[in-house]
Amino acid sequence: HSPFALASCLFGVVSVLDACTLLIGVAAGLAAIALGLWGLRDRRHRHLIGSRRLCCAGIGLGTAGLLASIVMGTVVYPRLGRPEPASDRLVPREHEPMSGPARQLFIATQATHTAADH
Repeated sequence: HSPFALASCLFGVVSVLDACTLLIGVAAGLAAIALGLWGLRDRRHRHLIGSRRLCCAGIGLGTAGLLASIVMGTVVYPRLGRPEPASDRLVPREHEPMSGPARQLFIATQATHTAADH
C-alpha cells in the first residue's frame, strides 16, 4: 500500500470527526484530499497493487469533512448567537402590550391567583 493512501484515509476520518472545529476540520479535509490525489498518482507511477480504495476513501471523507466544516462555519455558528424573535418569548415585556388569547390567559391566571390569596 502507498503511505499516502493510509495518511489520506486517516486525515479524512479526522476531518469528519472534527468538522465542528473549523480550523482542524478544514485543514484535515484539505490534507486528506491532497494526500489522496497524491496517493493515486504514486500508485500509478510505482505500479502498486491496492491502495486505490484507501485513496478514494480518504478523498471522499476529506471532502465530506471539508463541506461539513464549511456548513458549520457559515450556517450553524452564525445562528447560535442570534436572539430569539419577539413572538417566541413567553413573558411579554412592559413596552409590548398583550393582546388576544395571551392577554385573556394572563387575566384569568391573575384572577385565579388573587382569589386564591384571599
